[in-house]
Amino acid sequence: MGRKHWTKLDERAFLYKLLPDFIKAKNENRSTVFLNSAYELYFNEFPLCPPTAEDIEAARGNVELARTQKKTFKTVKLYNWFYNHARESTSGSGKRGRLNLCKKKKHGSMQEYQVYIKLCGQRWKSETKAAHSKLKDETPSGTKCKPYIAFAADKAREALRTESDKMKKRVEEVMKEYNSGNIEEIESEASDEEMEQDDNEGSRSPTPPKTGKSKSAIDRMQK
Repeated sequence: MGRKHWTKLDERAFLYKLLPDFIKAKNENRSTVFLNSAYELYFNEFPLCPPTAEDIEAARGNVELARTQKKTFKTVKLYNWFYNHARESTSGSGKRGRLNLCKKKKHGSMQEYQVYIKLCGQRWKSETKAAHSKLKDETPSGTKCKPYIAFAADKAREALRTESDKMKKRVEEVMKEYNSGNIEEIESEASDEEMEQDDNEGSRSPTPPKTGKSKSAIDRMQK
């Protein structure tokens, strides 16, 4: 299982759509203007949650400062995401090129319960293992116990049936994206707490926002 991301699936899909234009802007020495436009688009699409009590306390009771610090923290992550993924997309090529998002890797398809395990399985993995261990202990001698994989699949189907409509829709959307080849890997979605603590990708600091904006970049990204 891959490492957890601070982004969720829809956020990653959004950022990957911007990545080719970022690489192009970087090659043309206009990455700062592009990034400021990208930050604005991102925060319009994924508004920040209000500062928590802990955020406000850390800002010494200043709510506006807490809000600014929260946005700066996310901006740093966005900055690092673009630079790190630009390197990954062009490593070994000897030059900075555009990421080919049209080329899809072939892989097997998944059923809904399998996607659900990928997304949320960590929540009840230990419980499922304990239940299967108990089942093995209670299985009479000479009788074959149901394998763990089959047992876990049954538990996942059962859990998915009792999930919220929102989660069921989420599972269906991810399954369609994966089975169509639009995404190559389904990763566990981190909680808000994990997102705040996880993945300090790189040591770069973001360039302070400037007022200059690239209208052409915004027009391209909004299409």
